[in-house]
Amino acid sequence: MSNHRKNQLFLHMRSQKSSKIVHSGAQEVTDRNYWINRGTEETVKMADQMLGIINEFEPGYQLKYNKFYIGLVKDGQPTVFVALRPRKNTLNVDLRIPFSEDVQKQVADHDLDDIGYDKRWNTFRVRLSKSDIGTKREFLKELLIKAWENAR
Repeated sequence: MSNHRKNQLFLHMRSQKSSKIVHSGAQEVTDRNYWINRGTEETVKMADQMLGIINEFEPGYQLKYNKFYIGLVKDGQPTVFVALRPRKNTLNVDLRIPFSEDVQKQVADHDLDDIGYDKRWNTFRVRLSKSDIGTKREFLKELLIKAWENAR
């Protein structure tokens, strides 16, 4: 199965998980203001900072504001190696990385707020505070690279 087809299937399955009927595998698109109202200006800026880290190792990505998460798009194609969910005080990040005790230990060793591995979507989920992006930037970049490589 091609990566494009895998991404479409992942988006479709993700939309079904949220109990929302989505036609032709597309997510309901929202905008930045929707996420500022759902989170805050500050937590949406944290998503911008995560995008900046991603573009350091693979330039060309942009944020795509969906109803249930902020995803990524590159050259018009959605990519699903990370999902961002701004909250009122934090940014929840889903990283599409196969389960590994080694990765789980690294998350704990770097003192990230582990909110559980989602077996259904094969994602490590962490909750970031504003300071985490600055102080744990290199480790976050390592995780993002792992997720990106896994999606290729």
